[in-house]
Amino acid sequence: VSPQMVRRIFRFEDPQRSTLETGIAKLLNWHRQSELTKMAEHLNQLKSRYQNGLKVEDIEWIRAEHKIFWERVLNRAEPDLVSFLFTVTENQVRQMERKLIERNDWLVKQVKMTPKEAHASTLEWFFGLFEDWLGDLEQDQKQQIADWVQTDPEWTVSKLENRKKSQTNLAQLLRSNENLRENVHTWIHQPETHWTEAFKNRIEDKKKEWKEIILKVDAITLPHQRQQAANKLQTYIDDFLILSKQTPALNEK
Repeated sequence: VSPQMVRRIFRFEDPQRSTLETGIAKLLNWHRQSELTKMAEHLNQLKSRYQNGLKVEDIEWIRAEHKIFWERVLNRAEPDLVSFLFTVTENQVRQMERKLIERNDWLVKQVKMTPKEAHASTLEWFFGLFEDWLGDLEQDQKQQIADWVQTDPEWTVSKLENRKKSQTNLAQLLRSNENLRENVHTWIHQPETHWTEAFKNRIEDKKKEWKEIILKVDAITLPHQRQQAANKLQTYIDDFLILSKQTPALNEK
């Protein structure tokens, strides 16, 4: 649960709207002043690592850095988020449940697909992801990626069941309001406490699988594709540095 997600899934009532909007504005202002320069430096290091070719330790570094950044944001957002959740009504919980179910739509469709359809759908997503950074993939690159990416119907079902369990637990947490502050803290910092056993048992293997695919794709990346990705990283670096120096809008103070 993040402030941005809260804003998307709840139908606000006054004074909830103004209170939460003020909290989000404060968070964004802090993020601009405190985090964007750190993120720019992180991306600068990532760009250097990427241009030299990714290694296993680079993937681990990326994950560790992402966790650190995300935890800082969550720690900053948590007090305002908890204050808002204390005010949530039953109608808003029901609205949240409907919105979260809608977010499951892609996984629901995947579960119903044949293996061939699921593979094609997954490849389409992979190609879109890589081409967004690298530009057009060569046909032989696509064929190699198609060979590496395998469908896993059991994992798709596991992800869907895990998401449903987490959503159900969240709704129960909000309805009970019992120990809400402590429960939200646990939810934010130990999300695995709301995972299914099937999901917990396989998540590390799936992370390893993802890492291997990324490293394989990096190994077949052409020089002009690597440069395009590096240029895109530089665009983000430049944007973050510019934004970090901007004066906050009046409603963000």
